[in-house]
Amino acid sequence: MPAPSDGDASANWCAQAASWSALVTHFRALLGTLSLPQTLVSSRWHDVLLAHRRMQFVSERLGAAAIFLAVVTLAWIPVDFVLIGGDTNLFGLIVLGRSAVFVAFLAIAGLRIDCYDPQQGIRAIGLTVATGVVFFAYVHAAFSMTGNNDLNQIGHAQYLLMPIALAAGIAIFPLTLLEAMALSCVPLLAVIFIASHETGGGIWIQIVAVIGLMAGVMLTTIVCSVSQLKLLVDLHANSAIDQLTGALVRRVGIELMTIEFAQARRTRRPLAVALLDLDLFKQVNDRYGHDAGDGVLRDVASGLRRRLRSGDALIRWGGEEFVVLLPETDAASAAAVMTEICHAGLADRPDSSRQTVSVGLAEADTDALRDWPELLQRADGRLYRAKQAGRNRLVDAGDTVIPFGRPEPLLLPLAELAPDLVPERAAGGLAGDLFAVTVRIT
Repeated sequence: MPAPSDGDASANWCAQAASWSALVTHFRALLGTLSLPQTLVSSRWHDVLLAHRRMQFVSERLGAAAIFLAVVTLAWIPVDFVLIGGDTNLFGLIVLGRSAVFVAFLAIAGLRIDCYDPQQGIRAIGLTVATGVVFFAYVHAAFSMTGNNDLNQIGHAQYLLMPIALAAGIAIFPLTLLEAMALSCVPLLAVIFIASHETGGGIWIQIVAVIGLMAGVMLTTIVCSVSQLKLLVDLHANSAIDQLTGALVRRVGIELMTIEFAQARRTRRPLAVALLDLDLFKQVNDRYGHDAGDGVLRDVASGLRRRLRSGDALIRWGGEEFVVLLPETDAASAAAVMTEICHAGLADRPDSSRQTVSVGLAEADTDALRDWPELLQRADGRLYRAKQAGRNRLVDAGDTVIPFGRPEPLLLPLAELAPDLVPERAAGGLAGDLFAVTVRIT
């Protein structure tokens, strides 16, 4: 049998390398499908509007869930009487505990959750779960105190299902992965803690069975909660974003400004708004068509989004007008931010000149305004003054006109600017190569 040649060995090595490369590529693709967007992992990646909408869902569902739990807690007393009514001491302790939990659930149902505080709703869910866990521990202690330690007793065994019901109930809320894991682990930890203090041999068999069942319920709960959040995130993105520019649509912008203005009033923090209008944008549509105009709008919005800070918001207000919302930004800082963003233009026009903008700025505290429509109206008036002053400038909250940087000079062949003034190119002549220096029109 002939020995393999160097060529065969090289071919085999290449084939193995290709196989390993394909395997690594497949593994990376698999990991990619298992990865979650940041918005589904932690609430720190949620914008103000998404956080507010999520807390509205949480508030509505938590109120209904707490009322339901209160009614079930009280309505279960006849069942306890049938199962354990023979032991009056135990039954009395159970009724006392149920009455206290009934009041606690009613109090939770009456909570006014501040939808501007993303963590308040999560804390309220945690309080609801904790109330159920405390009652579970109380019932177990009551059975132990009265000498009813037999888990095979049907009146006792029914309460082992309570942690499972608590974990399953979390599934009705749109939660991030971390939130769902933390909340659903609380009932499981309660079962493990109580099991660690038991000495009976038979109890571990039932508790291990409950823990195994809870693990499946927890996994289902986490998937359901995160799936609800993903649906909410997708709906938010599809309904909130302008498809051309990637900015927020006007309707959503109004909702966001209402939220931000109310939050600024409550926390006594500044709130600035800038109204931008593209200079001489109508010329782009008239000379080059609406497709070219759409391209300029898209590039301007992209430039704005790229340069804005993480907490700022860009809203397409209409046509070639944009609103930039600047939370926790005073008048001087807002003017500095917008000057830095707009001083060199935001995009190229079809004629290669820079597309500049005029900006009107207003700030809630400086202008002593009562609501966001007044804030925007003040910015609109200053935008008009920026246009009158020559465009490509900003009028700040102190009515000071701040010109942006001058556009760069643009070199164009003189034949393109004034073809009648340039004689025909002679052989070897330079007349057709004369250049004129112009300033980009803004």
